[in-house]
Amino acid sequence: MKLYVKRVNAKGGVFTITVDSKDTVASLKGRIGGVLDLFPDAIRLLYQGHPLTNTEASLGSYGIKDSSRISVIHVPSIDTNSIVSKVLSSFLLDRCPANNLSAIAERYQIVSNLYRICCINKR
Repeated sequence: MKLYVKRVNAKGGVFTITVDSKDTVASLKGRIGGVLDLFPDAIRLLYQGHPLTNTEASLGSYGIKDSSRISVIHVPSIDTNSIVSKVLSSFLLDRCPANNLSAIAERYQIVSNLYRICCINKR
């Protein structure tokens, strides 16, 4: 079945994704995360305004059918008590609004993880 997916509060249009009604919410989050370049744990899915909270449930169990619309909300997965957040806060607080710190920290974490995977593991 074909689903129409729209990211809430973001630029860009609707895209389609083909799934089976037996696919799980977790697999849908993974596929959507791949398209939007987001970690599956950092997104929340809504169908008809209701959150798809049970990641092991099938899409069919939520009543999702062909041509359904799925809304995606990006929820940054940054721990505000982490060292990265504390360092960024201390350096950037004067120059950067507090509501931007989590987005900056998430990007830093992604770059840091990529560096570790690409550069350190090759040594």
